[in-house]
Amino acid sequence: MLGIDPLFDTVVEAINRWSPSAEYTSEPKYRDDLQGYLLKVLNRPDPMNFIKQSVIVRKEAGRGLCDLEVNRRIGIELKRNLKSKEMVDRLTGQINNYEREYSDIIIVLVGNTDTNHFQHLRMDISRRRDRVNLMDPKRYAIVKK
Repeated sequence: MLGIDPLFDTVVEAINRWSPSAEYTSEPKYRDDLQGYLLKVLNRPDPMNFIKQSVIVRKEAGRGLCDLEVNRRIGIELKRNLKSKEMVDRLTGQINNYEREYSDIIIVLVGNTDTNHFQHLRMDISRRRDRVNLMDPKRYAIVKK
């Protein structure tokens, strides 16, 4: 699409290539691992691009914000061991809040993810994509690790 910043696709591709350094016991450790990885990968010099872009990957700066944000436009929410309907419901509620803060949202599922609940989450994200309006073209992605 014309006029849409390619950074979203670049971040999604980078997260798809990311392999956590360990099987962590907490979400913040996955967050820190992913943040370090994204800072390194997204700021790597590109010989095809003459303009060096500085990409900022920050940890959550307050309540109502994603675990990570990229250039204050892309929110990244990590969820470890998504195993219950309550967890999915809470996550969809969080996404409702994030939609006011970010132009694009990426959900990263780590650890053990229940297949049925993953499908429920995918359906919710699909509905959000369907209702996107042209004045505010939000993009969503789910990456399962």
